[in-house]
Amino acid sequence: MKNPNTSRRQAKAGFTLIELLVVMAIISILAALLMPALKRARNQAQSVACMNNLRQCGLLSHLYSVDNGGWAVPSYEPTGAQRHWTTLLITNKYIGHPSLGKPSIFLCPANRPKGWPTADLGSDEAGAVGGAMRCYGIRYPADGESEFNIGGSNVRDPNPAGPNYGPPANFLWMGDTHCVSSINFGVVGDQVSIFLAWGSSYTSPYPYEAPLHLRHNNRGNFLFGDNHVSSLKKADLVGKYGNLDDTSDDITTFGVDEGPPLW
Repeated sequence: MKNPNTSRRQAKAGFTLIELLVVMAIISILAALLMPALKRARNQAQSVACMNNLRQCGLLSHLYSVDNGGWAVPSYEPTGAQRHWTTLLITNKYIGHPSLGKPSIFLCPANRPKGWPTADLGSDEAGAVGGAMRCYGIRYPADGESEFNIGGSNVRDPNPAGPNYGPPANFLWMGDTHCVSSINFGVVGDQVSIFLAWGSSYTSPYPYEAPLHLRHNNRGNFLFGDNHVSSLKKADLVGKYGNLDDTSDDITTFGVDEGPPLW
């Protein structure tokens, strides 16, 4: 004969449907509460890694400038093969070639490409889609020069009548970019090796094709001529960091993109 008390204990051993639904609801609420915090933590970690990458790029460029009379590595060679700045640092043995598909100091971890996109230096230079052009961007000034002398008291480019950017500590030189048009530069959505921040409209002449990109919680990370890195929002950038003699090279609102990654 069955013990009625045993039967009751067995009946109460499992969860009822209502109890399961309550547990699932609680888990869903906790997940909804935790996800924003986890996303913020991930974004912050990516921003810290990005800033460290830029500092390392700055150190390599300063080594390059010591060996080249104060001239920092150009965004691309002004003559000859016109290799991009990443390839110049690699071929001149300031750093080894990045591993295919692996993170690199040349890449922000918060945007494409997440890993170095090509295995050999020849294809790295293969036009706008080459891996050497899909990286942090170096300033491209309004006078069209591609290199800057950061070894003196004031930063200047090769043009004798070109802009005077003031002390290296005030010279915004490299940082977060992305490509929003494939007409002249790179792959849409990817990082791009130059930035044009001085235009007076979205099409004059083409600054919005390669703007600064504020992808770290509406902030971007930027390397200055003295090798310090700052996290800046749009209000910190627009109307600043240009030629001390006039406003021709100031960063404009058209040269700064706060939008999400384009992928």
